[in-house]
Amino acid sequence: MKKFGAEFFGTFMIALVFNLTIVPPAVGAFAALAVGLTTMALMVAAAPISGGHFNPAITLGALVRGRIGVKDSVLYLIAQILGAALAGFVVNYYRHGGFGPAAAPSTFEVEKVVIGEFLFTLALVCVFLAVTARAGMTEGIAQGVAVGSILVAGMFSVFGNTGGVFNPAIAVSRCLTGLGSWEILWVYLAAMFAAGLVGGFMNRFMGPAESHR
Repeated sequence: MKKFGAEFFGTFMIALVFNLTIVPPAVGAFAALAVGLTTMALMVAAAPISGGHFNPAITLGALVRGRIGVKDSVLYLIAQILGAALAGFVVNYYRHGGFGPAAAPSTFEVEKVVIGEFLFTLALVCVFLAVTARAGMTEGIAQGVAVGSILVAGMFSVFGNTGGVFNPAIAVSRCLTGLGSWEILWVYLAAMFAAGLVGGFMNRFMGPAESHR
């Protein structure tokens, strides 16, 4: 149960920071840095417990790669979605004392959402799977720094076109807070899960050899 609890809490905290710092239209550089640093710290802490996924797309990639079984991957996904959903409700209560949406949905072009979310989620999954293939005491640190860095880079690059989500669980929490639209949630989920699938196969055939799995 420890690993599922770690995935729940880690995803909760990342989604909480994401939704509290990203308040359009006044979104600055510090929002991306806050999300990236939070992800980095939590991944370092959770690496020896759950692997520090905190992202259903990464979990899917790990499943394809053979790092995790089907049962655990489903339980990870449930823990991640529940953690992100709870964060959405907490954000709403914190902002206006209720549990309904506290913001107006951001609108983006579907084509740009698909391209941006797919590419940077793919980069996230590929980086995660590559840096966690190696054993050693620095595994968690390397994982956190690498994943946190690519997350920040992605948010800087396409936030204005997609919202810079790269995580299906956070996509759900965005809709709960009102930052995202339920009508196009499926677009985000399709792009990100496709990236997780492709990233898993890419690492399976082109990634570094596993040294501790």
